[in-house]
Amino acid sequence: MKGRGLKTQIFLSFVAVIIFLVLCIAVFRSYVIRTEIVARAQRQVKNDLKAARSIYSGELERIEKMFGLASASGQAPGALKKMMGLDYMYRVSAGDAGSVKSDIARKAFDGNAIGGTRIIGADELKEMGEDIRRKAEIDVVFTEKARPSDVKVLRSAMAMEYAVPLFDTAGAVTGLMFGGRILNRDFSLVDDMRDMVFENRLYGGKPVGTVTIFQDDIRIATNVLDKKGERAIGTRVSDTVYDTVLNRGLPWRDRAFVVTDWYLTAYEPIRDINGDVIGMLYVGTLERPFKDLERASIFGVAAIAGLAALLAAAL
Repeated sequence: MKGRGLKTQIFLSFVAVIIFLVLCIAVFRSYVIRTEIVARAQRQVKNDLKAARSIYSGELERIEKMFGLASASGQAPGALKKMMGLDYMYRVSAGDAGSVKSDIARKAFDGNAIGGTRIIGADELKEMGEDIRRKAEIDVVFTEKARPSDVKVLRSAMAMEYAVPLFDTAGAVTGLMFGGRILNRDFSLVDDMRDMVFENRLYGGKPVGTVTIFQDDIRIATNVLDKKGERAIGTRVSDTVYDTVLNRGLPWRDRAFVVTDWYLTAYEPIRDINGDVIGMLYVGTLERPFKDLERASIFGVAAIAGLAALLAAAL
């Protein structure tokens, strides 16, 4: 009996030591994954946002260069709009300056070409035509963790716009040309950003990397997917991000809940030419692969512990 009791004590001691070591290793590995791998991924997302912003700014520069060529060509606005891949383009005389609704275009009457991002109101969209109005209109979707809102339909639009003044031989401004690209439902730009920054990789049927352009807190162009596997147009940003980026005009770089999943994210404000925050640019990488790595690491250590316990029992 004494021999059997001693064997039991030795076995239990082995098991206790194994459990203690396993717990220490599991905690350490979990800590390393969270503080090193995840933290490194979060820092990379910050750099990914810079790359996405560069692509966004590059599109504005492309429109600027095209306008530089177009203003000297003498072609009709309709032909130029199609050639430049824009949604709208107008030629306005100096006498009609008072009827121009665009802040960007009005500033161009001062004699300097100017471009930026602006909001186009519902009335102006109607004047642009039914096709543009329908493209811009987006149903607002209930989104978990978003702030309360009574807005059901987004009837305005966000646009990249550029305006170029026209001069007579004496150097006086006789009018201007202005036009722009409406970002509502324009998926090519966000997909170009995603493909450049993340490549089009999936994990568990979800995009690993996602990019979104927000008008205020509403997704108007995105490759984030909803529960149906469709682009999450009309969904909204979480209340925490809203307060930081849209209310205070500060960047957000942390994990955040994005429609259906947690992502390591980076957001920054999009401002108009007056410096007012009118939207956000977002990039994010899915957090789930890192969580799965952490769980797999813990389960692996637990499996090794179980084998060690069985070996101890056999010995």
